[in-house]
Amino acid sequence: MFGLDIRVYRTVYSYGMDTRRLLLENALELFAQFSYEGCGVQQICERSDVTKPTLYHYFGSKRGILDTLVFNITQPLIVVMEKNLYAHDLPNTLTCITRDCFGYATKRPLEFRYYASLLLAPPGSESRKAVEPAAQRITEAVTRIFIEASEDHGNMRNRQIFLTASFLGMVNLYGILLAERRVPFSDSLVTETVRTFSHGIYS
Repeated sequence: MFGLDIRVYRTVYSYGMDTRRLLLENALELFAQFSYEGCGVQQICERSDVTKPTLYHYFGSKRGILDTLVFNITQPLIVVMEKNLYAHDLPNTLTCITRDCFGYATKRPLEFRYYASLLLAPPGSESRKAVEPAAQRITEAVTRIFIEASEDHGNMRNRQIFLTASFLGMVNLYGILLAERRVPFSDSLVTETVRTFSHGIYS
């Protein structure tokens, strides 16, 4: 490294990674507490004990931090929705999605709660704009499942949008309860959630 002691390089590199991660962690906590719009760059910098130029070096702007957070938070959820394809067994497909989402909410409670809050942010706000592409991918993935399932269950035709909204709404609501430790994670909770949702969709 052009004469730079490898130990020094590793220290600088490690410090950089730690600083970036620290900025993200502190920004998440502040955004979750005060909202993205209610928190300034200075607050993030003060909590992280860094200067504004350091923050701009890693993320370019406050919106850059938000976009990075949203990507990190939503990517696992997108994977969950897109990997669980319909295979002519709707209850099993919904159970797999529900179990994975509940596990995520349990293991990463702050991230899940913040994601849920972004979905309810005012239309046109920076928070809403940041999460909309990911939310759209999640919605489309679940809608495809119900479209394919309607080929096996004719009474579900033309109800895909309603079913998607209802299913995701239920999963998100129970996910919040899990994230806030108001209910414990269990297989029975997963089963009961899917059973409750499924009660009316075949009628």
